[in-house]
Amino acid sequence: VRNLLSITAGCQKDTCEFTATDWVSSNLHVLGVSKRVVRAEGLQNSTFQDITADVQDSAGQMHWDDWPLLFHFTGPSQNVIVERTIARNPVQRTGKTYDNGDCYTSEKYTANLTFRNAHCLEAFDAAFDLKGGPHFIEDAIALRIGNRAFRVWDGPVHIKNALAAYDGDGEHTHAALG
Repeated sequence: VRNLLSITAGCQKDTCEFTATDWVSSNLHVLGVSKRVVRAEGLQNSTFQDITADVQDSAGQMHWDDWPLLFHFTGPSQNVIVERTIARNPVQRTGKTYDNGDCYTSEKYTANLTFRNAHCLEAFDAAFDLKGGPHFIEDAIALRIGNRAFRVWDGPVHIKNALAAYDGDGEHTHAALG
């Protein structure tokens, strides 16, 4: 699976011709996703819950792609809840000088994204790589992250009750400093 859910609302930076609203996606178990489980542009008032996403398939094979961002929101998405999720193994192995791979990302012009009980395991780069804001991270876990557990570009991002362990080892991110 390269992209499972791609929601595009005809946006240019901070404005959209129309918006996608009131999406509810739940109870998904996706193995062998190489790029994204969710990519949303111009999404509002929506929820993604009880989702497991893993780059590794049931046979143990890793499906590597360019710029894997498992849950990716871009502007002007706002008022979105991502809860009770596990994102695992976002990996990029393309021979570039910087191997990327994030579990949860937001770009400019996003606001009020909430990541609750969102767990990231073994990301090449970041567990949470967030631009825009304000955003909220609650009851989160980031384990074995190659570079950064929580990367906040501008924010604000409010983090409450979060655990980060074994991050910054740089094992897979040879051009980033950790």
